[in-house]
Amino acid sequence: MSVGEFAGKVAEFLRTGVHVLVIDILPPTPSAPNGMHAAIWSRLDRDATDDPLPVGRPFLIAGYQAKRKPVAYLDAVGLGQPLPAGPLFLDDKTWFVEVPLEESYMETYRRLPAYLKELLQR
Repeated sequence: MSVGEFAGKVAEFLRTGVHVLVIDILPPTPSAPNGMHAAIWSRLDRDATDDPLPVGRPFLIAGYQAKRKPVAYLDAVGLGQPLPAGPLFLDDKTWFVEVPLEESYMETYRRLPAYLKELLQR
């Protein structure tokens, strides 16, 4: 799936009332030079230039709340930093759960067979 297709799907989910949590831990690409949030926001006719990524923290955890005008809750992360919990909204008011990203990834990694850990460490 391309960046444009993914951003379009997320935007469509938000338009139809589905809340989304996006974990963008990939470096910028030619098709998403300002990251996935900017690509999603542009599909919603919104400007992401008000949400610049801090220097040294190029990755983004974005909790999107599907309102008439969607709201994004952003948390920037740098390489080697623990992932913060991400908000996954349950309604268009204030109900959300925090998804424990760092703990989930670490537990999954701990349970991987040794040969898969070796592949990942290369």
